[in-house]
Amino acid sequence: MLTLFVSIDIRPADATKISMTWGNLDNLGNNPFNSTECYREETICNNINNMFSSSWTHNNGYGGYTTPSNVYFTLDYVANPSNNVDWSTAFWVGDFTHPYGNTVPAPYGYFGCFTNTTYSYVWDYDIYNSATSNGVRSSKNYFTFMWTCANGGLYWSTPQGAYSVILGIIFPYTQTSMPAGVPVNTNTYYGYRVNSSHIVGMPYAWTGTTSMSTNGYTNPSGSYAYMGWENTSPFMGDKPPAGSSTTSYEYLFFVYYFYSYATGQVTGYHETINDSLDYAARMTFGKDSSNNEYTFSTSILNKGQWRATGNNWFYCRMRVFGNGNVILPY
Repeated sequence: MLTLFVSIDIRPADATKISMTWGNLDNLGNNPFNSTECYREETICNNINNMFSSSWTHNNGYGGYTTPSNVYFTLDYVANPSNNVDWSTAFWVGDFTHPYGNTVPAPYGYFGCFTNTTYSYVWDYDIYNSATSNGVRSSKNYFTFMWTCANGGLYWSTPQGAYSVILGIIFPYTQTSMPAGVPVNTNTYYGYRVNSSHIVGMPYAWTGTTSMSTNGYTNPSGSYAYMGWENTSPFMGDKPPAGSSTTSYEYLFFVYYFYSYATGQVTGYHETINDSLDYAARMTFGKDSSNNEYTFSTSILNKGQWRATGNNWFYCRMRVFGNGNVILPY
């Protein structure tokens, strides 16, 4: 028996499928700590964890157990072939970070997330090196869902890291009122290799590949699925803006309904990522003004919305990379 951390045991003989939930809010006081949001994030992580059956090794690591050492140890364990793990999935919710004042590699610097360890973060390049044994093995993290700011966007236009400057995507509109229209993102890469030891981009980090479909919902392909946010993600306690929904459900419900469908809580069968997205949109957002039930495609998550920090406006949407037809194994 291998003890991963205090609340989970991994047994090499039967740990062929592993599910983890992770996350933490900003612990440095850069933003006022939101105890209500923290409670919602803890709640959804606990709910997701409880949806996985006994055929999975699963654990809720949100908060106190989300430390760099625990995250990297888990990824190293999954990657090691002697441990007989053949499928892994993770959900992450919380705050995004980056090297303040550092834009190398351009345009944002490396991507990371807050942990429970002060001044210690989980970085994209370290995720990659643990998940792939420093690029030697294929990642076994076949489905990753990150509900954090910025960790799911198309930010580069070439495999070498060039990027198109698009206001609202790469740099903000700085103005007092919401910009008109929707910016067109012509960037087509979600990550690239910076040098022999560093990659950039969380989708690349978790999956170990830069060849996923950039629209896994309408053009599904490959073995991996990754979902995350381009620019700012809503809090679990936020609600869709007026006019986008006939319900008043918080975004937390979208995540709950998605996993309940994907893990077979609704139909008794594991459903595809895409079908689970549609179910979650229907249950969370209800019907539009024409009385049509929402799908993920027609929802604000896919279509996007303007969100501002002060007078800095970014256009924000959830992206699905890879294969939306992936089904969580039994």
